[in-house]
Amino acid sequence: MRVVHVMASAESGGGSSYLRELLPQLALLGVESELVTSRNGPLGPALADAGFKVRYLDLMGSRFSVRTVAELRSILMDRQPSLVHLHGTRAGLYGALAC
Repeated sequence: MRVVHVMASAESGGGSSYLRELLPQLALLGVESELVTSRNGPLGPALADAGFKVRYLDLMGSRFSVRTVAELRSILMDRQPSLVHLHGTRAGLYGALAC
């Protein structure tokens, strides 16, 4: 199973901590996970250092960006995940429109 996780903000906090714990546990179960997030915090580099694929999008740059929706859609079409897990309201908006 392949899961793409989308989290707009990569800053330290509850969601970031959750993903740092979740992805390694999913890997133990054979789930292939990757993350799509912004560059505004330590989450992306931490998960990349742990061996997970991380792609960066400007999810926090403006209130709404059609270009970001298109870029996320392109990533999802390329990866063909079994599941897209959207973490937070901004990721939910972009992910829903991209899917």
